[in-house]
Amino acid sequence: MEKIVLYKNARGSCLFEKAISDGCKVILISDMYLPSAILKELLTSCGYDISNIPVYSSGEERYSKNSGKLFSIVKKNENVDIASWMHVGDNVHADILNAKKLGINTLHADWSEYNHGISNHWKAKDIIGESICKTLLLKQVSAFHQNDPLN
Repeated sequence: MEKIVLYKNARGSCLFEKAISDGCKVILISDMYLPSAILKELLTSCGYDISNIPVYSSGEERYSKNSGKLFSIVKKNENVDIASWMHVGDNVHADILNAKKLGINTLHADWSEYNHGISNHWKAKDIIGESICKTLLLKQVSAFHQNDPLN
């Protein structure tokens, strides 16, 4: 499913390519349930050359950016100097605030296409639908649907 909906974002790609061409050490860190091998496959299918780039997945490491612990694992494993680390991410809490707490420089990827409003829209629809169904089961409402063919 992820492979179908994933695409290369122009601004993110430009930043990625600039970091590579400037000789920066690029490390990909994701709060994702998929293992790093699958993340690499997905990113490669979008056109990223990440053959020599380490990829960390919270699902695989069992620690998250959200908790801040995944940053510590990457720092230790990759021998990264916090003072030279620039973390780019779209989640204000996990990618920006938690990274800053550890002294990591950050850049908010505000160009991210993820729209929390869409997911909240569907949550609201589910709540409304559930509420309607529960209301229809109330005895006092049965007067309005006495000839219900489903009964």
